[in-house]
Parts: sequence; C-alpha cells; structure tokens
Amino acid sequence: MLKLPQMTECLLNGERCFLEQPAWQEVMKSVIQEEGSPISDRSEIVLSLLMLKCRIPGFSYEVTKLICVDPSPDVNDIEDLASRLRRHRSNFLNWHSRYQSIISRFPDMSPGSPDYDSHCKVFANYLSCVMITSRLLEAVCAAERPELEGMTQSLISQMFDLELEVHNSPTSLFMAQTLGVAQATKMTADDWKEVKPVIIENQPDTKGLIERWKFERWCKTFGRKMP
Repeated sequence: MLKLPQMTECLLNGERCFLEQPAWQEVMKSVIQEEGSPISDRSEIVLSLLMLKCRIPGFSYEVTKLICVDPSPDVNDIEDLASRLRRHRSNFLNWHSRYQSIISRFPDMSPGSPDYDSHCKVFANYLSCVMITSRLLEAVCAAERPELEGMTQSLISQMFDLELEVHNSPTSLFMAQTLGVAQATKMTADDWKEVKPVIIENQPDTKGLIERWKFERWCKTFGRKMP
C-alpha cells in the first residue's frame, strides 16, 4: 500500500492524482485496519499520510500552471493557492506530531527489525512530502521563501541520515525513490535563496512567483515533465 505508484507517476507526468477525489479518499479510509502494527501499511497513521500525499500532484499541477503556462496570473489566484498550500503543509506537520507519539511506543526499535523498516519507509515518505509541499509554497510566496527554504534543507539532512542507516538493506531500495527529491532540492538550493525575483524590463510583475527557470530546473532535476 505504501508504494501507490499512481501518486509518483502523476507527479512526474504533471497530472492530478485521482486519489485526491473525495470518493477515493473514502475508499482509502475504508481499508484502515485497527489490528496489527500501528505503523503497518494499512494502519490509520500510514493511510492518513497517503491521503495527504495524493494531493501533492494536484498542487504541483496548479503551481506549474501559474508559473509556466499562464502569461499573467491573477494575484487572487496566487494568494488562494498559497493559502491552500500553507494549510496542506500544516496538515503534514500535524501528522508528524501524531506519528512521533506513536513511534515513542517503540523505544527499542532497532535497524533491521520489521518495525524499523516500516518506520524508515513511512518517515521517508513524510520527509519527501514536506519537501515538495514547502518548495511549492516557496514558488508562489517570495516573502516566506527564505525561512521555508532553510527548513527544507534541514529535512534533506534528515533524509540523507536516514538513508545511511538503511544502506545495503532491502529498505534502501525503497529509499532510492524518495532520495531523488531530496537530491534535486539540495542541488538547486542556491537558486532558491534569492528573496526578490528578478523583474525583467518591459515584462509583467511576477507577483512573488519564483522565476520560471528556477522552478523548471528543480522539477527537471528529479525527473518531472514540464509543459
């Protein structure tokens, strides 16, 4: 259940994921199992993360449209999207607080154990989701870009540390899928440090949107198709 390739494929192809639709969200809720490990693939905490994750391709699609397709985006559309991205990022952070409470029940969890492998997969998913959501918010909100980018780079360090812990284990194969986003975000860090977008003479105000070339370079670095 954790893999759900539709989400990754939709993100890389620049498409919305059908799993974000309310009917499919209800389907995902319906397969939650209360029995067994609290961090199993069908546990409430894991499926709630996936329910949040499947909205990311849609947000990515919307951000791409504003930056790369619409020649003169409306400021209200930008502010509305930024507001929804803030809420979505907050939902991930709230999820993490709940997850930490659950993980605290496993003080003796050690590398190589089934519970630890499950934790690595879940936490890697969380880190990549917050990285992408943060970068999407940064892309449409220049004022929040410096602080968010600093937080995002710290998440990358956590991802790399996690990868070292599972190196050469079966879990490392799964981690390879999430490391791509972390590596692309680290490689493009310098591009995203600038607070004020460059305004080209005789061109419309970017309204706080990051420059198209910066956004496209980040997306292409982790393999996403661009319009």
